[in-house]
Amino acid sequence: MSGITNPAALDKRRAFPRFTIPPDLVTMGSGERGIGLNISEGGLAIRSFVPLTPGTTRTFQFKLPGTSRSFVALGSVAWVGAGGRAGVRFLDLPAQARVELHDRFRPEFNPQKHAGSLVSRTTSLIDIHATLELIADRAQSIVAADGVAVALGDGSSMVCHLSRGTAPDAGVCLLPDAGLSGECLRTGDVVHCADTQSDARVNAEAAAALDVRAILILPVYAGYDLAGVIELLSAKPNAFDARQVTRLERLAELMGAALAEARQGAEQR
Repeated sequence: MSGITNPAALDKRRAFPRFTIPPDLVTMGSGERGIGLNISEGGLAIRSFVPLTPGTTRTFQFKLPGTSRSFVALGSVAWVGAGGRAGVRFLDLPAQARVELHDRFRPEFNPQKHAGSLVSRTTSLIDIHATLELIADRAQSIVAADGVAVALGDGSSMVCHLSRGTAPDAGVCLLPDAGLSGECLRTGDVVHCADTQSDARVNAEAAAALDVRAILILPVYAGYDLAGVIELLSAKPNAFDARQVTRLERLAELMGAALAEARQGAEQR
C-alpha cells in the first residue's frame, strides 16, 4: 500500500514538470505551516505540520525556486500521504508566478542559463540544515521549551547539529551509554523525564546547575533506521503533556521523512 489518499490525483500531477523548492516554510490560510517540496504550473507538494483533508480549499504562500519573492495562490488539497506529504492543485495561481514557471519549463529552457536554480534543486535535497531550523522553530512553538537540540547519526552515536538555549552544544556527541539521550539511542523510544529532581536516571545536581527540570527526547527515523533525535528541555517540571508529545512525534516523523528524501537524493546523484 502506498499510503496515498486519492492516488488518481497523484497521477494527474505528473502531467506537469516540477521543480524542487529550497527548504522553506509554506504558510496556509489559517496559519498552519509546512515545508515545500516541489512545484509546477499545476500545483504544489508539501510536508504539512498538521493533517490535511483532500478536497479542502485554502490559500498557500510559497517562494519559487531561485527567487526570494513570495506568492499566494488558492489551492485545493488533491491528495495526502505518509509523513505529512500532501499535494495541492492550484485553483488560482498569480499570473506572474505562472509566467515564471512556464518560462522554466518551456522546451527551449537553457539549463546553463539557469544553472543557479539547478544547483539549488540538488542542494535542497542534500543540505538538511534549513529543514532542521524549521523543525526547531516548530518544536519550540508547540512547547515553551527553554532549549532544543537536534542531532543526527545512528544508534551507535549522534552529533548535535543544531542547538538553542539550554541544550547540548552543536558538535556534542551523544552516545548510547550516557544519559537520557543514550537511553533514546538504545531503545529507539521517546524518553520523558517529568522532573529531573525526582528521576533516578538524571544527575539532579547537574540538572539543577543547568536550570533544567524537564526533558523530552524523541527518536527520528528515516525509513526503518534511527537517524536523529529531537531533544527539548524546560526549566519547569512537568512541562510536556501527552497532547504536546503527540504533536512532537508527528514533527519527528516529518523530519525523518525529510532525512530519508535527502539520503535518496544523495544516492541518486
